[in-house]
Amino acid sequence: MMDDEKYMSNLVIVNATALASSGALTILNQFLEHALNDSKHKYLCFIHESVKKKSVNNVTVITIKKQSFIQRVWWDLYGLNKYIKKNNLKPKKIVSLQNTSVNSNFEQIIYLHQSIPFSNFRIKIKFQYAIFFMYKYVYPFFIFFRTKNTTFVVQTDWMKDAIVAKKKIAKERVHVIKPDIILPVNNLAYPDEHDKDNSSEVFFLYPATPLFYKNHLIILDAMRILKTEGILANTKFQVTFKQDDNDELAIKIAKYDLVDNISFLGVLSYEELFHKYLKADAILFPSYLESFGLPLAEGAMLGKYIICSDLPYARDVLNNYSNVEYINHDDASKWALAMKEIILKNRNNTLSESENSYMYCPKTSWADFFELI
Repeated sequence: MMDDEKYMSNLVIVNATALASSGALTILNQFLEHALNDSKHKYLCFIHESVKKKSVNNVTVITIKKQSFIQRVWWDLYGLNKYIKKNNLKPKKIVSLQNTSVNSNFEQIIYLHQSIPFSNFRIKIKFQYAIFFMYKYVYPFFIFFRTKNTTFVVQTDWMKDAIVAKKKIAKERVHVIKPDIILPVNNLAYPDEHDKDNSSEVFFLYPATPLFYKNHLIILDAMRILKTEGILANTKFQVTFKQDDNDELAIKIAKYDLVDNISFLGVLSYEELFHKYLKADAILFPSYLESFGLPLAEGAMLGKYIICSDLPYARDVLNNYSNVEYINHDDASKWALAMKEIILKNRNNTLSESENSYMYCPKTSWADFFELI
């Protein structure tokens, strides 16, 4: 099949070996769903071995074992291009869904969803600095290693503005294309052991991975303040990872005596997550580095009260949404005050369907992405 000249002229190679969980996996799943409907092209997709996808119709899947950072660098700089040359492939485009460019002369489309290289934040905690330094100062080399004949796709206007300003990329080569959001029709069908047993319980949900810039620690600091005020007894802070996924968080939970106030939900399916949204009294989102912040849009579509960082990504996503409070991401006292209002039931937590005017109707979609191919 690879020797078919027609196939060659319509071949699109997809680099997605690092997309295995969370929002990154959502990007891959949405891309593959739309690729199956593209009758004009054949797709050869390199994906992480943990992603259970099979070759179907015009989409051929090749799994790659989990890669260390060095192995991924080798793959992007040499491995994929070596495969292309060895198999005498002549792709129409190479699509990288994982931020970084591929060392190849073929035209590329890079889906850029890593915001750290374009941030202005400084990290205060020493052990986090090595990771931040790598993403901030080393990672951009691999993103922009090949800029000739390269188109960039981002999820928000602020990311486009940052790329154009910081990297001097022409505006017409950077496209803002937002992800799909499809509410599960059966999100009420899941029994939940964490459901409320009585009306006095309060649930704060933060759907995020345990990465340091997701800023879970600020919520613990806020909860410590509330605990000293004696109003935290029936409150749960729900996080979507396991207890052993974040040692620093576990240490601080024990130090602040918050063990009974934290629920480690683990990784949830999309449907299970929406069930949690519906049961939550408020959605928290203190992250200070995001390209889009998908849970913000999901929560707003359900009319949930959202407390989030006062940063461009959040205001971009929640533009014109009324049931939200923006807070300095680093001010624990302000987070405590906002959470206190919910705990004391001083405000309505959820807008009814008739009250909620938020509409997630992006001007661009995956259809526009595939037009770039």
